Amino acid sequence: MFAFYKRVHINVNRSQVISGAAWVYERYNTDKTLPALQREEQLHKRGLWAYSQSVPPWEWRNKND
Repeated sequence: MFAFYKRVHINVNRSQVISGAAWVYERYNTDKTLPALQREEQLHKRGLWAYSQSVPPWEWRNKND
């Protein structure tokens, strides 16, 4: 088996939002492009936006602490 490693610079926050795998936490967000990307994912119901009962992590923590 061979493995290839290539150093790649990836913005993980952006990748997660674009794939619908994460919420933008407005309180701590410093990337002004992320909210628009999130709205796009919500509009197309991608990733977690496909589920009507998805709960933002900060709301879940407040209810379950």
